[in-house]
Amino acid sequence: MMMDANNNENKSKAIKIHPSVPKRELTWLSNNKNEDEEGELPPHIEKVLQAQHVRRKCLFFPIFLFVFGTATGFFFGLLLSNAYVGYAIGLFNCFIGVPSEFSQPDYGKGVFRKIILKDIKSFEDVIKKGNKTMGVMALLFGAILAILPVITLLNPDSTNYTLFGEYTYIYLYIATFTAPIGCFCIMYSQRLKLQMLEHIANSWVSQIKDYLKRIREILLEYNENGGNKERDKTLKDIHIEQEKIERFAREINKNNSLYNGMQQVYFVLYLAICVLLAAIVQMQKDSETWKTIVLILFAILLLFIYFQQVHALAKPNIVWQECVDEILNDARIQYNIFHCFEERFDQWIYKHEISNQRAFNVKITTTVMFSAASLIGSSVTVAIYFIMGEELQRMGMAGGG
Repeated sequence: MMMDANNNENKSKAIKIHPSVPKRELTWLSNNKNEDEEGELPPHIEKVLQAQHVRRKCLFFPIFLFVFGTATGFFFGLLLSNAYVGYAIGLFNCFIGVPSEFSQPDYGKGVFRKIILKDIKSFEDVIKKGNKTMGVMALLFGAILAILPVITLLNPDSTNYTLFGEYTYIYLYIATFTAPIGCFCIMYSQRLKLQMLEHIANSWVSQIKDYLKRIREILLEYNENGGNKERDKTLKDIHIEQEKIERFAREINKNNSLYNGMQQVYFVLYLAICVLLAAIVQMQKDSETWKTIVLILFAILLLFIYFQQVHALAKPNIVWQECVDEILNDARIQYNIFHCFEERFDQWIYKHEISNQRAFNVKITTTVMFSAASLIGSSVTVAIYFIMGEELQRMGMAGGG
């Protein structure tokens, strides 16, 4: 007995030596809600999770306010040579942009941690992609926010040199050095931002496929000769599987719903502002073409990020519809479906929480998201077409004159 106890103790210690290997198969249904909450992860993954801005609000909130509000507002003010535009963009980012970013859930806790624990290798790929993406974006946005202050400092006779008052040049020096550093800090804390949306969607899709295959297996095992007892057993087995998968979906939607909604609103509004500013600049008689081009390129970048988010959010619903048609359209289970559910099966299957992600607690269906994306994409494309057409026409007339 003593030897068995010692062996068991040694085995448990051996497991702890390899934190990158999950101790057991994880399930989404547990009697203890805290189970797996503190599952061990490799130190390098814990370090990335600890660096999230939502975990260090006291440190990152002022940085976000400075970059989103001051540095970005300063950039747009200098770009359009209009201090009030800079103030407006700065306030927009402070009151909409920053709260949107800090509505992000902590990916190191709850169901998100369980997703990571279930496939650590896949999450390591997420980190690698995040490092590359945010590294490029840190350089890009850092350079963008610093270049106009540098140009203005090199040209003291320009109106921008005193755009924000007598001491504008001091702000210019501050922005030149601090804006790139602030961009780096923000991108460092948001390495998981874009890739985690896709990772959650992929995990969601995997759960959908496994669940629907299990439902098919249960229905294949059903034997109508067993009467009501067999029918009740089948429905109970399906209920158990459904409760597992629905707990997974409800927990993600509960934590991610506000963030999804805030991000959609923020990017759509920011996109509309950039297109509107480009149109206003283009209509001015003494406007400079490069300013219009900068605003349009910024709008295209925002549109790309918006489409990427839309795809990740709509992906579970796309796969759900495809898998329901593919997996449950098995001729062998059609009679069993009718015998167990009668005519209520379609109503039951499409009311699953797992069938959709949510934004502002509203289900994100393929129809809704693609309709919104098509409307926004078409509107922006048409607007850019007319803006650039007018700009090219004016350049042609100027060249001909």
